[in-house]
Amino acid sequence: MRITRGMMIDTTLANIQRNQERTSLLQSQLTSGSRITKPSDDPTGAAHALSFQEGLDTTEQYLTNIDQAKSWLNTTDSALDAVTTTLHRARELAVQASNDTFDAQDRAAMQAEITQLQTHTLDLSHAKFGAYYLFAGTRF
Repeated sequence: MRITRGMMIDTTLANIQRNQERTSLLQSQLTSGSRITKPSDDPTGAAHALSFQEGLDTTEQYLTNIDQAKSWLNTTDSALDAVTTTLHRARELAVQASNDTFDAQDRAAMQAEITQLQTHTLDLSHAKFGAYYLFAGTRF
């Protein structure tokens, strides 16, 4: 078989074109920082990458949910601590008021403080975390 100059030129041009395509692909990968720039580069690798990205997105959402739950619990705990403190003070006042050493004026002052404690407890029962009520069970 005879190799003609035309065949050599065609083979050389085909090799140059393949090398240019490969160089273009490598440059694209270098500039993007990714081995896979389009799904046709590596279909299996692209599918794995998408699967891993979905897993990362799910994990990030879990972490966000955990942070929000912690914040909600901390807010709820603070409100319940305040209610507990208020109830302890109301109990102290009730015990003091039951003692005969206090006159009507002292008991009236205790009554006023207990009324304030009731109002404070009611306000705490309407505490919110973002747009949600902590204790109401519904969003208004």
